[in-house]
Amino acid sequence: MVLFLLLVDPVMGNRNLLLLVPLAALLFFAGCEAPADSSLDASAPPSGLGGKADDTVDHDGPPASLVELKLTIDPSSLFEVLRTFEPDRDDLQRRSITFHDTPDLALYEHGVVLRSRKVKGDPDDSTVKIRPILAADAYDLVPEYFGAEGFKCELDWTLTREVSSCSYSIVQGRGEIEEVAAGTRELNRLFSARQERLFEAFAPVGVSMGDMVPLGPVTTIRFRKEIEELDLRITVELWTMPGGGLLIELSTRVEAEYAEDTYVEFQEWAADAGMDLAAVQGTKTGRVLEYFAAQL
Repeated sequence: MVLFLLLVDPVMGNRNLLLLVPLAALLFFAGCEAPADSSLDASAPPSGLGGKADDTVDHDGPPASLVELKLTIDPSSLFEVLRTFEPDRDDLQRRSITFHDTPDLALYEHGVVLRSRKVKGDPDDSTVKIRPILAADAYDLVPEYFGAEGFKCELDWTLTREVSSCSYSIVQGRGEIEEVAAGTRELNRLFSARQERLFEAFAPVGVSMGDMVPLGPVTTIRFRKEIEELDLRITVELWTMPGGGLLIELSTRVEAEYAEDTYVEFQEWAADAGMDLAAVQGTKTGRVLEYFAAQL
């Protein structure tokens, strides 16, 4: 990232304006449009969505064999993130993500997420996700999904909560997501019959896919790096909002037995690299859903 280091002078006054230079460069290389600014406060919690702002931890059952550890980084630390990871053009993967929910987010409030995702360089996909739900409980309710390709259960940790989820994803043909966005294809045709049955098993009574509105798309840039001092592969996701705004998330997967110690080391490493944590930690989905619902 020589261009980044030459163009950004960290001693200048308005850091938010300076962040536009490296962000715009990344978006250009990934084939995206740059947002108007990067001033979205990632520390601002959504109203009643996407996690809590206190220091309590929700224990929703025994840990899975793998745990995904997540840190939400303050947007003001974009310089430090890029300096640490030094991504080049070949490292960047662009994704365009659209969620589907009712205008009042009835699905999300009920623990159901519908997502369609366009991925540069990989197949597009659609996903039905249920959370929170333990794998054991999901097995009791929908045992026929276990072992199916694209179905998985996992455990995510943020600094304020642990959330178990199960999801079912299928590959989409090129252009199908665009057809739904253009209104020339029904939403339910993005989801298989088995995905629809999973949706119907957990959706609120009286809510169908026909009630959904598109919430998005949001553009994301994803890259990874092996961090030798941690002996971990860290994934970075930059979520850029239309009209300005940036969410930064670092994540890594570890065996459950090592999760607590690794999480402490992960936080210490981020701090040593000069990355400030966002004041509110939590999943990205709730923040994005509320942002787009407010635009309706």
